[in-house]
Amino acid sequence: TRFRDDVRSLLANGDIEQLVVLLDEIEHITPHISGRFSIHWDDDFIPFWQTMRAVHQETQGALVFVVAGVNAAAVETVSFGATQNPIFEVAPPHYLEPFDPDSVRTMVRTVGRYGGVRFDEEAIHHIDQAYGGHPYLIRLACSVVWQRVERSSATALTRITEGHFRVAEGAILERLRAPIRDILLSLVWWYPDDYDMLQLLAEGSSDFVQEYLDGASGLGHYAGVNLLDPISQSFRIDAVRQFLIDAGDDYRDAVSPLRRTDLELDSIAELIDSSDLVELFKKRTEVEVRLRKAIVAFLSVHLVYDMTLVARSISDNLPKRPGRPDPQQLFVGRKVEDAIEDLYFEDLRLVIDGNWSLFAPLFDDRKDRFDMNMATANEARRSDSHAKLDGARDDFMNSLEWLLARLRRIPE
Repeated sequence: TRFRDDVRSLLANGDIEQLVVLLDEIEHITPHISGRFSIHWDDDFIPFWQTMRAVHQETQGALVFVVAGVNAAAVETVSFGATQNPIFEVAPPHYLEPFDPDSVRTMVRTVGRYGGVRFDEEAIHHIDQAYGGHPYLIRLACSVVWQRVERSSATALTRITEGHFRVAEGAILERLRAPIRDILLSLVWWYPDDYDMLQLLAEGSSDFVQEYLDGASGLGHYAGVNLLDPISQSFRIDAVRQFLIDAGDDYRDAVSPLRRTDLELDSIAELIDSSDLVELFKKRTEVEVRLRKAIVAFLSVHLVYDMTLVARSISDNLPKRPGRPDPQQLFVGRKVEDAIEDLYFEDLRLVIDGNWSLFAPLFDDRKDRFDMNMATANEARRSDSHAKLDGARDDFMNSLEWLLARLRRIPE
């Protein structure tokens, strides 16, 4: 009601005919794929969109909305749970199209002219075929060639041929690795099965892969995101195929364990090249896992395995948060071992602080050191999302090692 009243007030008093709400990265609020730190959207997605649809209808279209992202499940899923999806097929999803040959020709000739070069027709055909009409990859590839070509005159345009691209192929592939990781990131996180299938195809199509591509959804999805040609079923961008062969396994293993909501997308290219960040993530994850197990184990023994009391001992030390007005509801109808997985890192510290007499021997009766190291470890969660360790690396590692040295005393 308040949202509707605000929209009507804006329309009436702001000299506005229409409000357009754009929601980008819609996958981060889509049920079941949004990540464990956004799990509340499994329940909140439906009432949120029921509100948007209702106000859209009540204002006779004066409020409209656009959603964007890399996963169309928000508009392609009929229902979530037993409730109809309010925005199911409200509008068909539209995927950004690659450049057609004419657009490729216009772009490289226009930009090339400013750079003092002229691409001949064979070079333009090669560019179109090799990089699948992807404008950013095309510009990067042309830039690599441009840097390697000696301009013949200060006034005349230097001719660039297909041969220049063939000679520079290795350098181009190396330059494209970072943006290709970004292109494939959505598959690794949101469509991991499709990523594995794409790897199999890159390594050589088998009967199994061919059967999948010929199915109702296989080829259509890849064609929709412009990775495969819908007619030839081959890769639109050969550099993507080569990347999957050379580094596909390493990239998947480096990225897929990371929680989507822990990281900003623009930091991924830096992150997977940093051994320090990978080590930091491993240690931080081990600390979290061992802390959760320690809390359940210590409280269970102390309260003689009365799991109702264990749940209460945990929830009584949890603050209320947006989306969590009543911490006790976390444990309703759930095992303690499952519910504790939804707690934030800071929540774990608060639970232990609230039961300090029980946990004091584990942490050498040094509550000040425990709190300090937990705070530093929690800061490490935010710092790795920006791929900036700088001089703080040793502080993060020391705090994590102090915690692990004590948590590892507990038998597995």
